[in-house]
Amino acid sequence: MTAAERTRALTLVDEDSAAADQSLLSVLVAASNPVMARTYQQVVLSFGPAAPEEDDVIFDVIEADTEHVHRFWKHR
Repeated sequence: MTAAERTRALTLVDEDSAAADQSLLSVLVAASNPVMARTYQQVVLSFGPAAPEEDDVIFDVIEADTEHVHRFWKHR
């Protein structure tokens, strides 16, 4: 799977979450595989005006978004 295909697949997964202003579920893929950080960045960019470009910042965003997803879905 190419990077563009991965981004497209995860963007499709996250359409409902983004529309409902929820954290993107694709963050769980990025959190479990640091190589996917750039893919997550592209997914975030597809839904909004900005995403961090610096590696250390994107990893901080992934960590925070992962915690938010866990809190949101914990009791559902």
